[in-house]
Amino acid sequence: MVNNLLLLVSCFLSSYSASDNLIRLSGSNEPCSGRVEIYYSGVWGTVCDDLWDLNDAAVACRQLGCGPALYALPLAQFGQGTGPIWLDNLGCSGSETSLAVCGHNGFGIHDCGHHEDAGVICSMSLPKPNITIQPIGVVMWGQDVQITCSISGGEVEGSSIFTKTPGPFTQTVNSSSNSATLYIPKVTFTDEGDYQCQFKVRISSIDFSTNFSSDVPLYIKGEIANLREEGLYKCQFQRRVSDKYFNTSFSDSVQLTVFLQKPNITLDPAGLVSIGQTVNITCSVSEGQEGGSFIFKKTSGQIIHVVNSSSSSASFQINQVSLVDHGSYQCQFQRKSFNQDLSTNLSDSIQLNVSLPKPSITMDPAGIVTFGDLIAITCSVLTQYLGGSFTLQKTTGSFTKTQQSSTNSSTFRFLEANNNHEGNYYCYYQKDLYHQTLTSPNSDSVTVSVSDN
Repeated sequence: MVNNLLLLVSCFLSSYSASDNLIRLSGSNEPCSGRVEIYYSGVWGTVCDDLWDLNDAAVACRQLGCGPALYALPLAQFGQGTGPIWLDNLGCSGSETSLAVCGHNGFGIHDCGHHEDAGVICSMSLPKPNITIQPIGVVMWGQDVQITCSISGGEVEGSSIFTKTPGPFTQTVNSSSNSATLYIPKVTFTDEGDYQCQFKVRISSIDFSTNFSSDVPLYIKGEIANLREEGLYKCQFQRRVSDKYFNTSFSDSVQLTVFLQKPNITLDPAGLVSIGQTVNITCSVSEGQEGGSFIFKKTSGQIIHVVNSSSSSASFQINQVSLVDHGSYQCQFQRKSFNQDLSTNLSDSIQLNVSLPKPSITMDPAGIVTFGDLIAITCSVLTQYLGGSFTLQKTTGSFTKTQQSSTNSSTFRFLEANNNHEGNYYCYYQKDLYHQTLTSPNSDSVTVSVSDN
């Protein structure tokens, strides 16, 4: 209710000052920010941003009763106005009582368009800041966290105040821009809570503060166990009585067993791979699991490769892939710890899709063809598999022609070139392999142009 009352009072002051001092702000939901408009000769008009600076903005904000100026904004940042452009090349010192008494070209004299309308943000309209956290979601114990507080608008020097509930936590971060970041290295459970921030700026020895931002939660998941912590654990209770210590017997033992996390698998290059290309499959585990064996498997077969590594990743390279390599792959990590062999679960699977290579296309003669000449278009493909079919198609119309070949190329001939042959042509190659018909990508295109000369 108090905030609503303050807003009504602010709006009243703004509208009163506008009618009394012939100035108003438009294009914003905030009463103390917007496009600057002045009233002259019975018509509202705008101010050009030529020479528009913080001194000019200070005069405008004072006229409106909106406190000191924060930003002098050019280029119609609150939208383009309509009607006349009343003032251009303003030269306020900052102490004037109104824009009209500042130096300027004269009312209505300008060389501007409404895309250059000037705007202001006054201190009484400091926006509520936005707060973000990285990483997003549940954070692991021991991770580094960044919480950023930012306000909209241009660059302004100030400070961000971060608070946390529950607890007495408060920290101030100074910044020369419109955002500041709180760094929390290696978070622990004491860092958990809901964080807010507030932006504060000092203008003319006076501090102005925004409202607090919304909350952003920081939830922490328990400390990550590592292999060094495996083993049997038991506990004992001790108490001091009359300067003497009394101990219980040790409890029964509990076993802490640490399981390795599932590895990640990637393929380079990703997507469709042509026969003959080189492919790398990489398997990686999280830090702290260095040193062991990476096992690569094809889901439809047996182990295909084992790589021993002293790091947290290893790669398996397939040189000159063939259709036999087509399929899905997974990997697994193994290492020895405390005289026992530990294995991860299999990774997710990645798909290696192998296709016939893209054919090349040539035309003889090249360039413009004379009416009645022979045209020969040759489609060829670099592959170890000979034989198959080549299809020539025109990009427009219904023309298509398929020819069988016992080699890796085929030539399509037009015996007497005429205007019907004009157009763009491309080809593709098909081959029956491993009980399936494989189709290559389309070739680039060639253009047939026929001349009467």
